Formats: sequence, C-alpha cells, structure tokens
Amino acid sequence: MLETQQSSDTTYRVYDYDRKGADGQPRELHLKQAIDVTTVPHVDAKTTATEEQREGTKVVTLIQDPQFFSVYHWTIEGETSFPMEAPFLLVSVLDGQGEIETEDGTFAFAKSQHFLIPSTVDRFQIRGNAECIVSHV
Repeated sequence: MLETQQSSDTTYRVYDYDRKGADGQPRELHLKQAIDVTTVPHVDAKTTATEEQREGTKVVTLIQDPQFFSVYHWTIEGETSFPMEAPFLLVSVLDGQGEIETEDGTFAFAKSQHFLIPSTVDRFQIRGNAECIVSHV
C-alpha cells in the first residue's frame, strides 16, 4: 500500500489507547471535530486517468488536483528526458530498476526504494525497466 496525502497541521484524536497526558489525565478526544469533517457513506472521487507516451516512458495521470496533489504511474522501458515542472517529485519504485541522471550525477534505483527529485533539478533523464508511482503538490 502506498498512501499519498495532503499535509496538515490539524490532528483530531478519536481514540488514544487510554494514554495519559503530561498532567496524568486522559488526553482530550476530538470526536465532534472528526465527525464534522467525515463523509459517510464514503463517496469515491471522480477521476479520469489519462495516458501519455514520452519516449521510453508511459505516464498515466491518476490524480491531478492543483489544490492538493498529483499522482502518476510511470512505466519506464528505456530512456526518457523530463523537464522539472513541479516543486519536487516524490518517486516510489514499485518494480524493476534503473537510474536517474541529473546535472549532479547518475543515481541507481531499484524496487522498494523511494527518492525525491528536488526543484533545483532543471531537467533529468531516467532509464531502465521499472514501474514507479510519482507524486507532487
């Protein structure tokens, strides 16, 4: 399982395993606030995946929402050059192996690894045979 989510400064505590706070008392639960932001029954998001072939990589856009985040599935079969069009790219390697080349060098990656491509990279090449989930805000 790979979970992509929007960062938040808010946490609602709905259960706390009877833990005590610094004062020795049970910590406060936030049941009303949690109910207020919960949708029941669950409503699936309406998404339409789009597919694009870029040289040696098939890019399937799974979610694209400028307010929250975007998620892509890359199937790499060869070599592709990408311009950096996001503040960063978070890459999770689902299968296979390959390498990424930037102006700072060439870096190998393999199944079950995760790496970040920062905004300081203007352009990068990726090559190999791999499947990746790629996300950014």
